[in-house]
Amino acid sequence: VVLASVDLLRAAGCEVDIPSDQHCCGLPAIDSGDDENGRRMARQTLEVLAGTDDVVTPSPSCALAMFHDYERLFADEPVWQQRARELRDRVHDLTGYLTGPARLPDGTLARGDTRPVAIDHFCQSSNVLGRESILDDLIRSLTGADVVPLAEAEVCCGFGGSTSLAATELSAGVLKRKLDNVDASGAQVLLTDNPGCLLHLRGGADAASINVDVLHFAEYLAARLPGR
Repeated sequence: VVLASVDLLRAAGCEVDIPSDQHCCGLPAIDSGDDENGRRMARQTLEVLAGTDDVVTPSPSCALAMFHDYERLFADEPVWQQRARELRDRVHDLTGYLTGPARLPDGTLARGDTRPVAIDHFCQSSNVLGRESILDDLIRSLTGADVVPLAEAEVCCGFGGSTSLAATELSAGVLKRKLDNVDASGAQVLLTDNPGCLLHLRGGADAASINVDVLHFAEYLAARLPGR
């Protein structure tokens, strides 16, 4: 997913740098209530990304951590909180960036796979970032693919961070409902923009022997670039 994202950004004319010292942004710790380790990881992220221009991630979850959690984490540390605010203004999730500063012309990737596509809307992309149908529109405009309606596209796939580990029966039930909707859509390709959802959906589809390829949208688009 990361390599596909880099290829797409470079195709749009971006100069891409991947700092070798970066690691997890701290989201798993933050979501688990472990603010101490969340702050430690956030500080390291802020240090590594200091001095960069735009910061782009193919994981909306990570972007949201930097958007919404960092400033709260450093409520009692004004210097670090200001650094968090400065980073927040430079952070983009890949979907937003490819529909904004790195937008490719319509039809640029109208080659390759012609199978019907369904798109799962990562909950936080819809509910927090307000993305809604933006990914559907991006796929249609760049590729001309037949994006078919997916019932309850904005509903959780069952991953829910640690929910898939802590409440396995609940997670499996939600996943089954999602995959039933995918099967009913007739799509042969299922796209999502969040790596956690990707792992959950891909694993579930494989276990249930559902005939659908589950991909991060960056993988789907990058496969259509010239020379791929």
